[in-house]
Amino acid sequence: MSLANQSAKTNNVKNVAAVSIFPTGPASCNCVLVLDRETGHLVIVNPGGDFSNIIAELKTLCIEAGVGLNKVRLAYILITQAHTQLFLTAGKMLAIGNGAGKIILHKDDWFLWERAELQAQELDFAELLPEDGEGFPIIEKTGRSFEQGEELIDCGNLSVICLHTPGVSPGSACYYFPQLELVCTGTTLLSHAVGRTTWTGIQSLEGTSSARTLRRSIDEVLLASVPGDTRVIPAFGPLTSLRHEAQKNAHLQKLSSRWGSYDDTQELKNIQQARAKKLRDDPFGDGLPF
Repeated sequence: MSLANQSAKTNNVKNVAAVSIFPTGPASCNCVLVLDRETGHLVIVNPGGDFSNIIAELKTLCIEAGVGLNKVRLAYILITQAHTQLFLTAGKMLAIGNGAGKIILHKDDWFLWERAELQAQELDFAELLPEDGEGFPIIEKTGRSFEQGEELIDCGNLSVICLHTPGVSPGSACYYFPQLELVCTGTTLLSHAVGRTTWTGIQSLEGTSSARTLRRSIDEVLLASVPGDTRVIPAFGPLTSLRHEAQKNAHLQKLSSRWGSYDDTQELKNIQQARAKKLRDDPFGDGLPF
């Protein structure tokens, strides 16, 4: 176990799941395996290539979790954005377990999924595309979208909350595992960086990103939905946390001044809720019950 193993054993107090995080594929994107120790349900995030390597990591994870390989049931393959280097082996992974798994990708990125081969050619890893005419699975048949804040079901004891965070792409997403205190942010948020929003010369991606939209997604969705101490697993590079990025990520300071005074969003929400309740209970501020 590689990069991941800095947090591969990250589990919640109830020991619900075993987790492995490791770089894979031509871009060394962080692939994440989350395995329910009791039910064998498996969630995969961003299978960016090296199918045999992912299977080897899964076998090792099964041993660590005490789950037989024949008990593994693929629940979901979560794709944070439809950039080809993040889902090169998604089609092959669908065959794991009972074959009933689904690809989760926000519908606003489905058009980019359909451009997968053109993306690969323009990003210089066309030789790693599926061979023998396999191509990529048709997203309308093998996948589905999600609503903002939707919690996925049918994944055993695991809780996965889907957050639509457009900016790097129209359908970019973050996937929050509250029990494990982990959030997979794709390239919405990286360690000391944010995702790329300019694609000049790359026809398949040009015009699909917006720095302004990315700013709103970080401020109004990610920051508002996920506690500051949550461990961040970006699509590329080292792991980090929301609190660390708020304090140290210069790109966030440029995107929004709100991050300059960031302390604890959840506490701020509690204060705002308390104020709203006080106003409801005592609208005139005189302490009288009428």
